[in-house]
Amino acid sequence: MKKIVLLFVLLISMTLLSSCIVVDPIDNVNNEIDYTIEIYLASLEDTYVLDEVKNEKDPLGTFVTFDLDYLGFTINESLSNVMFVVSKDMDTMKIFYDRETYDISFYTSLGLYQIINFKFGETIEFPQINNVIGWKDVAGDEMTTSRTASQDERYYAIEEENTRIVFEGYYALLNDVNIDLWYDTLQEMIQSYTYVSYGDARDILQDSDEDPNNQDNVLLIYNRASVLSTWDAGVTWNREHVWPRSKLPNSISEADLHLLRASNPSLNSSRSNFSFVDGEGEARIIGSGWYPGDEDRGDIARIVFYVIMMWETNINLIGNLDTFLKWHEEDPVDDFERQRNQVIYAYQRNRNPFIDYPELVSIFYPQNDTVPQSYISFEIPLSYRQKNAHSVHFFINNV
Repeated sequence: MKKIVLLFVLLISMTLLSSCIVVDPIDNVNNEIDYTIEIYLASLEDTYVLDEVKNEKDPLGTFVTFDLDYLGFTINESLSNVMFVVSKDMDTMKIFYDRETYDISFYTSLGLYQIINFKFGETIEFPQINNVIGWKDVAGDEMTTSRTASQDERYYAIEEENTRIVFEGYYALLNDVNIDLWYDTLQEMIQSYTYVSYGDARDILQDSDEDPNNQDNVLLIYNRASVLSTWDAGVTWNREHVWPRSKLPNSISEADLHLLRASNPSLNSSRSNFSFVDGEGEARIIGSGWYPGDEDRGDIARIVFYVIMMWETNINLIGNLDTFLKWHEEDPVDDFERQRNQVIYAYQRNRNPFIDYPELVSIFYPQNDTVPQSYISFEIPLSYRQKNAHSVHFFINNV
């Protein structure tokens, strides 16, 4: 009897449970909605042209995200119905695509000449420059037919022979190197050098910083004073680290003759390890920085560019790139710098290329209104303006 009762209860429970199952009365297949998507592509004249009509079918209530890729085009989301829900009597969905734009960079032997933006599919127009007789791509192939833009690209000028930089002596191998490898090649060259000790600098600076008008004297940085060159334990002059010792990457770099200058002890002390700032007149502290004086600001800039390349340090530790570029232009290379570079080469067996070829500054650090401040697109370390201030060539360190 108990078994009969239990069986009866079980049957009643199953009946009640079945009454709680909700069956969707909507037949999904029979409720699919036909709709249309029109795809418009921007022309080179910035008008939208119907390119394709897509007939679609999805169940009512379906959430649709449209993300079809078109080579060279990007969806204009502000004009397009990129997300919608399938509904009855829905309007035609319209998707608008804009042409992508690409940076086309043009280089001469003096560096970056111009960056022009071209739209996808647009014919690239090459700049007309005196003494440029043609253009070649990064593979070295000369442009003999028209090209249309489809990606960021670089082109190099083919120049008349007498307009090119001709490297001589120490730099001769650069004549066979593509311009976008000059920085790396120069870096390898100057990093292959003969170490001289910091102590030896006391004697060598007597030669390298010799006053051109008095061979018994040295010219001091920051005031251009001419003083007796004989070393007297730093009383008359001492060794100034143009790139402060405390900001240099290692102890070996602190003995690099190219970054050492004979200095007045008092001015050396006042400078401390301040970063450089712009100013005018005599050397002095300005705010929280140090202005090296009108007569030495260009020398300082070229030493800074050398240190960045030689010791792969960061320019932001020592000052502002635009300031050094300005100083380089305002205070050009003089005979004193050339003499100093030659003497240091005799001892250390490397040179400061920014003294020998000042035009390299504009090649590695292009100043062009069309060029972003952080741009340096040679695939070498900084922009050169960019690698850390070309990210590599800009790590920096102090005296």
